[in-house]
Amino acid sequence: MAIKRGKSDFIWCHLSQSYKALGKCPECQKFPCRDLSKSDLAHFENDDSFILSIIKIEKRKVAMIFLLDSNNTLTKFSGKIDSLNAEQEQATEKIFDVAFYYEQKMTWIAESKAREESSGTETESKIDCIVENKDGTILRCELDPSIPIPEAAKIYPIKTILVKYWKPIKIKIEDSNQEKTPKGKKSES
Repeated sequence: MAIKRGKSDFIWCHLSQSYKALGKCPECQKFPCRDLSKSDLAHFENDDSFILSIIKIEKRKVAMIFLLDSNNTLTKFSGKIDSLNAEQEQATEKIFDVAFYYEQKMTWIAESKAREESSGTETESKIDCIVENKDGTILRCELDPSIPIPEAAKIYPIKTILVKYWKPIKIKIEDSNQEKTPKGKKSES
């Protein structure tokens, strides 16, 4: 059972071995710590002095492809390309091959602490990704996985893009006006 507390309420701090005000927790170097519950962290969501920050980015291997149809709709396909049936092949415009995905673990931290941590690491590296949101929608966009995206459940960097191509068919066109001459011999004129 979760206890509802306000920012002025006191909680036991295992680091200082005493009771501390909940509102002072973000100033601590160990924030968020194990003493804070999800309901305690929810107090900081509506406060402007706190921002959402990434604690950890987990990278997990996966062998999966995404199919893009003519309506620009992305669908997951967990099999191999060879196992696509004829109907799926006809409807597919592009195939996106992914080898792993990122999962962002986030929490609320004080804005001043976030500025201290981010000083010096302000380089963005945007990559082409497929984002699976928590509501189940799948989008393709270019983003930086190190920037917090609260609505994203998984971020799949695109390894390869496969596009349909048609093999050229050689058609022998014979022209009755031209005569074939053997190589090395010139035609008589």
